[in-house]
Amino acid sequence: MKVTTNKAVTTLMLIMLIPFLLFATCTFFYIRNNVEENFISTITRINENTAQGSVEHQVTEIKSIIQFLASSIDGDNIDKYISFKHDEINTIIPSLVNSTVFFKGAIISDLNGRFRSYPNMIEQSTYNPIARPWYPKYGIKDELYFSLPYISVAKDVHNSEANKSIAVSMNIFDNVGELKGNVALKLDLVRMSEILQHKVIPYNGVFEVVARDGSIIMHSDPSEIFINTIPISWIKKAIRPSGYFIDENTKEYVFYRRYNNPGWIAFTVISQDAHNEIFNASFLLFFSAIATCIVIYLIIMLLCRIYFKQLLHMLFMNIHGIDVSKESTTLESLKNSMLQKNKEIQIAENISLTDSLTGLGTRRKFDRDIENIIGNNNSFHLAMIDLDNFKSINDTYGHHTGDLVLKFVSQSGLESLEHFATLYRFGGEEIAVIFPGCSYAEIYYHLDQWRLKVNNRKWREKQFYASFSCGLATWQAGETPQQILEKADKLLYAAKQKGKNCIVGIEG
Repeated sequence: MKVTTNKAVTTLMLIMLIPFLLFATCTFFYIRNNVEENFISTITRINENTAQGSVEHQVTEIKSIIQFLASSIDGDNIDKYISFKHDEINTIIPSLVNSTVFFKGAIISDLNGRFRSYPNMIEQSTYNPIARPWYPKYGIKDELYFSLPYISVAKDVHNSEANKSIAVSMNIFDNVGELKGNVALKLDLVRMSEILQHKVIPYNGVFEVVARDGSIIMHSDPSEIFINTIPISWIKKAIRPSGYFIDENTKEYVFYRRYNNPGWIAFTVISQDAHNEIFNASFLLFFSAIATCIVIYLIIMLLCRIYFKQLLHMLFMNIHGIDVSKESTTLESLKNSMLQKNKEIQIAENISLTDSLTGLGTRRKFDRDIENIIGNNNSFHLAMIDLDNFKSINDTYGHHTGDLVLKFVSQSGLESLEHFATLYRFGGEEIAVIFPGCSYAEIYYHLDQWRLKVNNRKWREKQFYASFSCGLATWQAGETPQQILEKADKLLYAAKQKGKNCIVGIEG
């Protein structure tokens, strides 16, 4: 009887192993395809996000600045801007050059070739701005022109390649739409590339921005700018707004994002060796998992044989009148108890980390999260939000209305910010928001959209509306949670002093 039982159990377990082997084979091919798809989608997304942060956001700010500058210059009186007779513009331009990361020089010129440069380092008698590569050859109003790389007038006798520059310019018109001159700003591409020094491309990849002539114009390593070039074949292959291709000559995966104005292309380059390492690591993990499963399977088969022996022993005792029906601790009862306990722990944790009224994170969750993000030295912004006149709302309309207002503000904040921020009920009517890895301009825009959504809400009570004030602070390396909170509170207080219903930050 013993031998027959063992054979039956062994045969049954071997039959059950067949579906596992079929599943493992299918999984192997699925992993191979899935790893390739994940690799492509991951690098495509990283290239898009990095290009957005380093190119699109900066170009948008550059365009806003030069459009503001061009609109500030009166085309009918361009002579006085060139002849040092306009104190305001002579103050604005040096301030823009010195206070932003985008520019390292500026020049205003008229149609006769007369000009004023900032800083004033160009000889008037030897320089004609109209003949410069960055000067637009057409007179289109409100059109920005980004030049190709060109050799700057300020020569570097030791390294002429490093003396290349790119300028952005806009034509100036008078009140009747007649072309009168031009304003141009020389881009500081080294400082614009500083944002890339904080970007980590996976798989030892390299992100770089190039002009249409192949010159590298933005790179995490400043020594690469205008010194090295990419293969012209890459420019020819980057024909769609975005995509990727494989360079068989360099054995690299090349992902790109193409722009029209400026005519730049953002590339993320991954070597095929790094690509292959992903597959090797995935398959090593797969085969290790298979081997582990087989070992576990054999252990289970051994335990099943032992279990069947115990079961037969219990049946034997029952047959012989021995009572074994008395309840005792079993694996099933232990499992049910553990599941119940785990469910209770999860409920308790959810209660402690989620505010029951607003659905936001609690102060406890905020303290834990901000400690973690600072401990990992990850950059972030902190917004402190306080509902305006909340005590008056409670006193006038009742605490029920106050709760409805607080709940609406919280839910609208979740809808507006949930994809890139975490919201917490900091205390009473105060809400804290942590923005990891976002630019100041992007954060300010979404906070303001949230503020407007709250303003535009129509309430049942007549002549009643809700609003909030916000202080937006940027965390600096080395700051403690208390220090960043104090910064945000000071900015919130400034917003209250400013008249409420506004956002006050330290950038932008």
